[in-house]
Amino acid sequence: FFFGSIMVAPHKMAPGVCTSGLGYSGYSSSTAAGGVEDVLLANSNGQRRSRRALASVPLLLAGLVVVVVVVVAFGVRPPTAAAQAAFSAVRPLATPARSGSAPQLPPWPAARPGLARPVKTAPRRPADRTVARAVPDAAAILPPQLTDNEAFKTALDQGTKVLASTQVQYVYHEAQDHPMALVVAAAALVAGYALWASRRTILWKLAQQQGYPEDVETVINKYCVETTPMKKGRSSAKFGVVSPLWNRNEQLAMKVSSGLQSWQQERDMFQKLRGGGGPFVQLYDAVPNYNGRGANMLIQECGDQDLLDCINERGPLPIRDTRKYGRQALRSVQALHRKGLVWCDCKPENFILVNGKLKAIDLETVVPVGADIPGFTPEVAPPELAIWERPPRRTAALAAQKSYDMWSLGMVLLHMHLGRSYWDGTTNSTIISSMRAQGFEVDLSEVRDPVLASLLKGLLQTDPKRRFNATIAAAHPFWLLP
Repeated sequence: FFFGSIMVAPHKMAPGVCTSGLGYSGYSSSTAAGGVEDVLLANSNGQRRSRRALASVPLLLAGLVVVVVVVVAFGVRPPTAAAQAAFSAVRPLATPARSGSAPQLPPWPAARPGLARPVKTAPRRPADRTVARAVPDAAAILPPQLTDNEAFKTALDQGTKVLASTQVQYVYHEAQDHPMALVVAAAALVAGYALWASRRTILWKLAQQQGYPEDVETVINKYCVETTPMKKGRSSAKFGVVSPLWNRNEQLAMKVSSGLQSWQQERDMFQKLRGGGGPFVQLYDAVPNYNGRGANMLIQECGDQDLLDCINERGPLPIRDTRKYGRQALRSVQALHRKGLVWCDCKPENFILVNGKLKAIDLETVVPVGADIPGFTPEVAPPELAIWERPPRRTAALAAQKSYDMWSLGMVLLHMHLGRSYWDGTTNSTIISSMRAQGFEVDLSEVRDPVLASLLKGLLQTDPKRRFNATIAAAHPFWLLP
């Protein structure tokens, strides 16, 4: 069971398998059998644990086979004298409170007659060359500037004590006595991981054998088109709903764009965010030119509705919902800022509700700090962008800065609280002219909650240097209230 438990350990990692050499999980650019299948196995609520348990059954069986092979190959016998002496010297972790002596270890079991085999003792290293000497020997070749450091000395002493412990010595001596057992275990681990990683191919092959469903008119790559992609809002991309052939109950969002550069930009941003997840939607698949006519496809997590539709449907959100969704939007901005990135397009349309949680979408406008901004939406843009011109920039104010996102976040919070945009009914040219005016400030007189007004005042500072950053905004008392 020890080998079986190790082989099941990969299931605790993030869902998805790195394919096509991209170097992160949960994403695939393959057009035949991408990493989407692995993510879909554990995507539905209430089924994640059961699906992982089912996927672990063959690995546990493989682990049992390994145990049987080891027993048959090496037999069950008492340990060597050195190992028995080391095991007997192990001190208990704790002494019973009402006992004056430590508990005694059970005696070694006698060998079973049918499985006993001759003991072949491997040659030992000298006593002064044991595994406990590994750390000091390695430290001897390091430069004196490092070895003279007090923190390094402390870590060196602790590492030496751990390697000199009886538990480590026991494992070390047993490994010397059973070198073939290590080879068999390593081979079993490699085979188990290969089986686990090939699950996506197995699912795809099974779906191919079953054929396409009769109630589906259009199949793109390996997805059934449930809703034809259509333009929505001010976005140039088209959005639709698809489902994978092997799981028609799973709905995914399909984003189709004709611009290869923006498609690559968004795909690369998901790569930096390790396939999304958390405060961002999960990216399952990315296929360039899927129809042979220049259309590029992204398969993402599907939401119930975006934040803008939610506000238009419900009107001004209760302060509790404003706090809940605002906190989740702030986490998205924080995640980007920690990686030195600026969103440049934080607005209600770019947040969707997934099972009651707010997640960010549309990351094609994300750029590193200091890079040229790809564009902006005047309704959520800060005043310093009112003089924006297309790249290459002519003034330092056009370089992407984290303070831009903080202003946009403040406008999103204000939009949720008022139930409408602050610039509702105003044209883009009027918005830019208003922000260019001398002494421009956002009017917060309609904000009824004084704590929210305090937060918005810090986020909507016209001076970027005085504007709250993500760390200060996250520490504001507004988020601590129920």
